[in-house]
Amino acid sequence: QDIEELELNKLKKDLAEHISTLKKLSQSFQRGFRIQDGIQVVLIGNPNVGKSSLFNELLGEDRSIVNSQAGTTRDIVRESLTLKGKKTGSLTFKFSDTAGIRLSEDEIEIEGVNKARRAASMADICLFTVDCTEGVKKTKALWNHLDVSPDKTVCVLTKADLVSSEIIDNHQKNISNLGLKNIVVTSSKLGDGISELASKLVQTSQCFIKRSENEFILTKLEHLEAVDGALEHLDRAMNCQEYELFAADVRQALFSLNPLIGETLSEDLLNEIFSQFCIGK
Repeated sequence: QDIEELELNKLKKDLAEHISTLKKLSQSFQRGFRIQDGIQVVLIGNPNVGKSSLFNELLGEDRSIVNSQAGTTRDIVRESLTLKGKKTGSLTFKFSDTAGIRLSEDEIEIEGVNKARRAASMADICLFTVDCTEGVKKTKALWNHLDVSPDKTVCVLTKADLVSSEIIDNHQKNISNLGLKNIVVTSSKLGDGISELASKLVQTSQCFIKRSENEFILTKLEHLEAVDGALEHLDRAMNCQEYELFAADVRQALFSLNPLIGETLSEDLLNEIFSQFCIGK
């Protein structure tokens, strides 16, 4: 037949470029998922430092119970909030108010503290909440026991209306010494610093949602599974030594991409694509 002879090595070289493209698409899911589902923000801190008041102030409604008694929040309280950035457009944040972390003999409170620690370690952004009226030692002790990266942490100083500017400056200095650079001073009672905190959240989120111009990103899990499934077949194709096996794996990769493409490849199209392999002849 008058068909151009194909070199398997040449085919693999061409295929490698497509594999590279699909791998980049797969890696985009972590950003795409946050854009679609929301950026996880967890409030963490000692008991009665003003986490729930801050939570309510950010949301603009009384969502968490606020009481002078320590340990009021036992379970995680979750709520979503959309903020608009000047360059990023609207961003959705999923806030979680957690139990204050302290030693306790109450089984329910212990479970709440354990949940708070796990949520903080898994969050995209951690709001490390510090009471300006408390001593610095408690802040240092808590931070040293948290499994949280400083890069994803915003330290929020609360109850700033109850102390002098000198005390606030001292807190900021000591917090900076812990490796925390993002610090916002707030007062939930007066509403001070809330807008600054919202802006800081949008700013801190840039690394999670940054995308290049005209870049395609995955936002759905089923699309990620389609791409990863295709990559699995293509990686196997790259290790094939026979034309027929190579063609079969490429065909399966195309089938795997159906959920992403949004259509079913017709048998006629597949036959056209693979006619040059002369499978079965």
